[in-house]
Amino acid sequence: MGFGASRWLSSALNEGRMTLVVKIVRSAIAKISQDVFDQIHELDLLYHKNSSKTQIFAVNKAIEAIDNGCRFLVGFLSPIIVEFGLVSAMIGLYCGPLYLANVIGMLTVYTMFTKRYSKTRQQYIR
Repeated sequence: MGFGASRWLSSALNEGRMTLVVKIVRSAIAKISQDVFDQIHELDLLYHKNSSKTQIFAVNKAIEAIDNGCRFLVGFLSPIIVEFGLVSAMIGLYCGPLYLANVIGMLTVYTMFTKRYSKTRQQYIR
């Protein structure tokens, strides 16, 4: 029952976090869209006569890229940084700074090995 309750709580908290992420991203996109609209609205009339679909397409692509960047930063990268900081603090506090340095060193070695192996594998696949 404890496992089921913890799984349910984990899912509920994750959904709550994603709800907040969506609100933050929508707010950012709305502000950026309003700023772009105001900027384009202030341009000369000649610009609007000569503008094409590619410029509108470029603006839409830029807004989509900003949306993806915000989702990545707020929904993925920030929680990882916070969790890594909390785990590092706990390891440093309960196990000592020497053990924390060992863990961080091994994570660094693992990351470097994984990057090199991935590059080698990609070259082999090509």
